[in-house]
Order: sequence, then structure tokens, then C-alpha cells
Amino acid sequence: MSGFEVAGIALGSFPIMIGALELYINGASTIQRWRVFKRRLKSLLNSIETEQVKLKNVFEKLLWGIAHPTQIEEMIGDPFGALWKNTDIYTKIRQRLQRSLKVFERTVEDIREITEELKQKLGIQSDGKVGPSVPTRPLNPAQP
Repeated sequence: MSGFEVAGIALGSFPIMIGALELYINGASTIQRWRVFKRRLKSLLNSIETEQVKLKNVFEKLLWGIAHPTQIEEMIGDPFGALWKNTDIYTKIRQRLQRSLKVFERTVEDIREITEELKQKLGIQSDGKVGPSVPTRPLNPAQP
């Protein structure tokens, strides 16, 4: 799997995580003792949405001048789409990144691993829905 296919996976994971966290926030609001949990979830949601915007901006800047603006929108909107596998676009990206290609691909792979781990901890199934393995206790950011 190329770094850019992994990039598509990373971009596609953000909306799923955001949707799941929104469900947790709504569910947590019904229980009085979870107020702190709800606040932490909102903070986590804000952080993830911020990272999503930053990642989209990076890809927009990377693809600017390589792909047509409508293709860029399509690639960001459909991170698993065919354009991410287009060899002409990938070749141009490789030329643009040159020495930093490997670092970029490793960074994108790290993002993918982290989002997969977070999806697992949140009980997000492959179809994007929250499954029966929803955490029964608050997530502790200090806990590994």
C-alpha cells in the first residue's frame, strides 16, 4: 500500500471518528456524573476536528498545481477514491516531495495507526457505526 493510499485511509477516518465522538457526547449528556467525561470528549472532538482541517490543508497545498482544483476537492472528499491511485499524480507528488517523501509517508502511516487505534478504543466498526464494544468508563488520555 503506497503512502498515498494510507493518506486516503487517514483522511477517511476523521469523519468516522468525529461522528462516533458526537454520539458519545450526546450519550454522555444524559448521565450527571459524566459531565467531566463529556467536557473531555468535547475537547477531544475539537482536537480531532482541528487535526482534520490541518491534514486537509496539507494535502491541498501538496496537490496544488499537481491536480486540477476539482480533482483536489474530489481526492480530499473521497480519500479512498481512484484519484489517489493515479500513477501520474503520484509521480508528480514524488517529484514535489523528493527527499521528504519517506518522512511524509511515515508521518501519514503514523496518523493511520493512531486513528485505527482510536477507532478501536471507541468501538467504531468498519461501516463507521459504533458497535457493542463502546467503552463503559471514561477514556483516560494519560493511560496508554
